[in-house]
Amino acid sequence: MFTDIIMNVVFLSWHTGAPDTDDEGMLIGVFRTKRDAKNAIEALADKSGFVDYPEQFLICPYGLGKLH
Repeated sequence: MFTDIIMNVVFLSWHTGAPDTDDEGMLIGVFRTKRDAKNAIEALADKSGFVDYPEQFLICPYGLGKLH
């Protein structure tokens, strides 16, 4: 029997940009698991544009199927 897996939440990975600037930040990606979101951050953490502000990474759960 086939059962659909219903996901109610995805995880958004963000880098909010340099503090005290007009930098609006960047959406890194949308992921099925928090672990996948962390892996994306780890892959970018030592890259130009990110390495100087490692504390500016965020992972935000985002509910599906509702108004935000």
